[in-house]
Amino acid sequence: MMNLTRMAAVLVVLFASAVSAMVVVGSNSQATKGNAGKLLQIEGQVTVNGTAAISGTTVFSDSTITTAAGSSAVVSLANSAA
Repeated sequence: MMNLTRMAAVLVVLFASAVSAMVVVGSNSQATKGNAGKLLQIEGQVTVNGTAAISGTTVFSDSTITTAAGSSAVVSLANSAA
């Protein structure tokens, strides 16, 4: 069974992926406006747009975050209303 910390991290990644997908459909111009977030914590194998990621990697609204089986990532999303 998954511990609560890992489950929370997985949910954050799933939420971030869903939000990114919705934003990409709506507009690709947000990435050029500085609407960025950061990967705060990584466990295992994580890529951003196909490139191996490390903690601190910047992600944009059109970034694709992929985690391997048993891996996780915590993403801090920027406030797009600011």
